[in-house]
Amino acid sequence: DNINAALNKLSSKNYDTQRDIIMNNLRSSMDFSYSTSEGRLEHMKVIINSLFNTASSNRFHSKLYANIFKEIIVLDKCFNDILTQYLSAFSNGLKEIQFVDSIENYEKYCYINKQNDIRKASTVFFVHLMTVGVVPMLKILNTIVSIQTLILEYIEQDDKVNEVEELSEVMYLFLKEGKQNFEECKGEWIWKFMIKKNIETLSKYSKKDKKSLSSRAIFKYMDMVKLVQESTD
Repeated sequence: DNINAALNKLSSKNYDTQRDIIMNNLRSSMDFSYSTSEGRLEHMKVIINSLFNTASSNRFHSKLYANIFKEIIVLDKCFNDILTQYLSAFSNGLKEIQFVDSIENYEKYCYINKQNDIRKASTVFFVHLMTVGVVPMLKILNTIVSIQTLILEYIEQDDKVNEVEELSEVMYLFLKEGKQNFEECKGEWIWKFMIKKNIETLSKYSKKDKKSLSSRAIFKYMDMVKLVQESTD
């Protein structure tokens, strides 16, 4: 509860104060005498999941949360393991993106919109974790490739327009928030011959070329082309 309260109060002005509260409470939790190692791990998972949930509900403070996590992760190996699991869950969740008409099922429509917002906030959080050196750039690049693979699969299928648009929004966020970092990977094969090539290819399609490719998605890819050019000029 103390950690949650400090996270919710966190701002650029009080970062040091709230950071100290979080770290002190975290160390107290780690020093607690648990009956089993499994019990200790589960308790640590609760704490880290709380951080992720907070970071996924407020994308505008993602940089602050990433800085906090950078300081936390060095305290125990289990935190890095939990982060790896969280990244895997994020990638797997991309396949579960769905769409429902608000008229058909308003409750589910609201739920899906909330999940989409959480996914976007998580995207920004991961980019900032990459920026501070917690998440390797290669993992982010592989995640972008996974998104592109799904998009290329979905555009060939019927009734996947909304899924393609949502995936394109997520990918755009990765590029927009991380474009300065991607300047470092101009020579990376995965960037040059997969990610960049797919962006350019999709931006040149017209709506009629693919079953589930909308004008909105194409324009989003045109925006991505500009971002890629800015990061590689």
